[in-house]
Amino acid sequence: MKLPQLEHVYQNHHLDSTRWDRYTVRDGDIVVATPYKSGTTWMQMIVFKLLHGDREDISLKNISPWIDMRMSSLDDMMSGLESQRGRRSVKTHLPLDGLPYYANARYIVVGRDARDVFMSL
Repeated sequence: MKLPQLEHVYQNHHLDSTRWDRYTVRDGDIVVATPYKSGTTWMQMIVFKLLHGDREDISLKNISPWIDMRMSSLDDMMSGLESQRGRRSVKTHLPLDGLPYYANARYIVVGRDARDVFMSL
């Protein structure tokens, strides 16, 4: 079986795939990978509830950050991730050829009909 390979760098006004170079995976980390407007926050919240229950003292944005988003401080994001105990969840909007593959992580991919995505935009 051929494993996914990192083949492209994606950079635009929102994304920078090179930010993943600073990410250190832990066993059991969960990567929620979706295109824009395709159920990312919905899936993140499901994963959050499974990992943390009904805690209201934690921000989804902080506990499950969007690593490739350029507008967030990468140092703050990585220190927040490193301080977490147990399984962690992160999100991405990168295509698979721009996302590092970690055998010890779990990936959840959500798709949506492109017509619905268009209407959501």
